[in-house]
Amino acid sequence: MEHDQDIRLLPFQSSSFPKETVKGWPQTPKPATRPLHTWLPNAAVDLVLSCCWIGVFLYGALIARYDRKRLDEIPFDPEKLIEAGRYASTLFPIAFAATVGRSLKTIALWRLRQGERIARLDQLLGSTSVVNTLFTQIILRNFGLIGVSLIILWVLSPLGSEASLRAPSFGFETRSHNVTLSYLSMANAAKMDRRGSYRNALRVPGAALYASSLLSSPEIKASPRDNWGNPKIPFLSSKSTDKDWLDIKPGDNRTLDVYSSVLGIPLGDVPSNANSSFTLPTSYFSLNCLDLAGCMNTREEPCTELESRYNGSLGSMISWFGANGTSSGVLSVSVSDKNNSRPKDTPRLMGFNFAEYSGVLVAFCEITTAYIDLEIRIASAISGRPSASNSPLTTFFTNPGHPFNISGSTTSVAEAVSKESFSHSLMQLINTFWIASIGDTLIPSDKKATPSEFPSTIFENTTANVVEREGILVCNKRWLAVLFVASLAALLACVIGAGIGLMPSSIGPSLAMNISTMVRDHPLVEIPAGGCTLDDNERSRLLRDVKVRLGDVEPGADVGRIAVASVGSGRGAVGRIRRKRLYV
Repeated sequence: MEHDQDIRLLPFQSSSFPKETVKGWPQTPKPATRPLHTWLPNAAVDLVLSCCWIGVFLYGALIARYDRKRLDEIPFDPEKLIEAGRYASTLFPIAFAATVGRSLKTIALWRLRQGERIARLDQLLGSTSVVNTLFTQIILRNFGLIGVSLIILWVLSPLGSEASLRAPSFGFETRSHNVTLSYLSMANAAKMDRRGSYRNALRVPGAALYASSLLSSPEIKASPRDNWGNPKIPFLSSKSTDKDWLDIKPGDNRTLDVYSSVLGIPLGDVPSNANSSFTLPTSYFSLNCLDLAGCMNTREEPCTELESRYNGSLGSMISWFGANGTSSGVLSVSVSDKNNSRPKDTPRLMGFNFAEYSGVLVAFCEITTAYIDLEIRIASAISGRPSASNSPLTTFFTNPGHPFNISGSTTSVAEAVSKESFSHSLMQLINTFWIASIGDTLIPSDKKATPSEFPSTIFENTTANVVEREGILVCNKRWLAVLFVASLAALLACVIGAGIGLMPSSIGPSLAMNISTMVRDHPLVEIPAGGCTLDDNERSRLLRDVKVRLGDVEPGADVGRIAVASVGSGRGAVGRIRRKRLYV
């Protein structure tokens, strides 16, 4: 006990150190008020941080204001809002740490001036980040109300950062309404049959369109759309009843016998940025070939003119498209008028001849008009790509996928294909030819088939249900609430810290709680007398050349004592801490 008392009475007087003058060190007593140049920077920082948190509130308010609004209705670029969220997620934890850390330090110094327990001061000063706050409560074993509140406060930092990124996002909203669509009527008169000196000029566009359709790739021919994106008419007359619906999907039936034509029906007024569904009542020519024959030359019967060969059994023949009798690679069609008195669904007889490699191909077919209700669903992002090649037309009957491939066999078509296959191929050719003839001004230009630009007699109308998928701004209300709570906590911390700094009780020097604070009026540190009114930051600049050490301030005694002291010689000399020495 005596030994302990002797240790406590060991003198450590500051007079044992020679006092040197430090440049800028105050030499006369001064009041404890803080000069303008010391608190003005802190006030400016508090103002900037407050503006930052007000900006975060405005950011959240914009998200809430334009929630579920279409992107084209927002008066500014919505991408800027998303981009601001990305920047905010990075800057949020930095600003939060600066705001809350400064505020907790200000509160701790205020409590120090008022008088507070060391445990409470250490708890506040140790809670400068999320991890430090958690470890401080564990080390001090203080999980009371203040400790839990500090942990919750710092947890808001990463949550607020994530909320600023997740609160706004882009979404889609569907809107359904009905519109009237125009489409090409199959009941129009063909331009190929017109008389007059200009008829050859009228044939050129349709013939070019017809040939370019046959030049399309097998993928286009097997797809539900043609080269220009128009929907094709399926061939369903032999596959369904009057009440059945048969689905024709792009991924199914990748063969050419699904559709009645290589060309589709031009549509008008179809929205390009929406999904449309509608029923399109239309028709196509359906063929059933009863007889199919090939002759080695055109001088043998029955390979000359169809009108002479069949005149006795069919009556007078009507030349169709102005092509009758023998031809050189050109489609020749003749239709009997004996069926004029029959019902409209009664098949008409059609004669067909075509020059091929081995001679002349002759066919005798029944032609009817098949009526179909076509239910169409058009997506807003479907397009086709045309392709081109070159080969004879007759190959279409044997190889419809590559009709211009001339490397095939020279066998007659009549021997190479069945009547059913020939009927379907011929049906596709005739329907393609017919659509090319009546729609040559619509299809190649890829223009909308609107009655305002073309005669209304070539159009039919249908009602379509249009579902538009519009981009909207979506606000995640839960993350927005987290953002508001975190920002409000930071703003309150900033206001409280700034308010405490303006209180009359906040006079006196500002303590940085660093080494400059530890050596303030320390008897073992060689510093000039006075200067107690200096802020720690200013003291640190003035004492930057003073060297101190945490060591044994009584290296010559039996029992040492550990403290911070100046490094030098004399009674105040401080030694290094040794592992086996005892300290009190």
